[in-house]
Amino acid sequence: MIMTGLFLFSCKNRDKQQLAILPAKQAHVDRDTIYVLADTINNKPVGKGFYLSKTGILYQLKRTAYGQDNDSVWSAILFLDSTLVTDDYYHRGQLKDFLDVPTYVTIPSTTFSKDKRFVYFSRATSDGAIRFLFINADPGSFEPLGGNWSRDRRNVYYESSIVEGAVRSGFRVFGVRSDSATDGKHIYVSGDRID
Repeated sequence: MIMTGLFLFSCKNRDKQQLAILPAKQAHVDRDTIYVLADTINNKPVGKGFYLSKTGILYQLKRTAYGQDNDSVWSAILFLDSTLVTDDYYHRGQLKDFLDVPTYVTIPSTTFSKDKRFVYFSRATSDGAIRFLFINADPGSFEPLGGNWSRDRRNVYYESSIVEGAVRSGFRVFGVRSDSATDGKHIYVSGDRID
């Protein structure tokens, strides 16, 4: 096994480790993983995978992994992300302006999470995931329906967008991971009405 450029900085506190591996262009590691850990030494852990910088910026520790087969180098990059998408893919806000860490919970077996003020949706990307903000969702009545579908006391949602015209009370998803659903009158695919 060949590995070059390994640097490890650690403190007594396990939460405050920084690992940076800089492999040479042709480095080859059989069935192994390279980790690049974000700077958690200069950022204070505040719970639930979130960190606060000395300048007051809130970050979430995220992980992304790459690799192809048993002979490839797998890399897991741990990084700190301070943004979320607020209205479309290109407009982002700071986590610190929205997320309430003490009340933040992930909803098990879904891509949704919430706190006392907002609901969030995470979309998987090649860089890990992007968090989207539900602008008008009610966290108290929010419920996942399966796949990327959800509803609250006012609306039906696909990912983080309102499904216009959908009847909330009769809305059901065709299977647990399906992109197709019905409200009893119309059929929807990926958030769009198709009939």
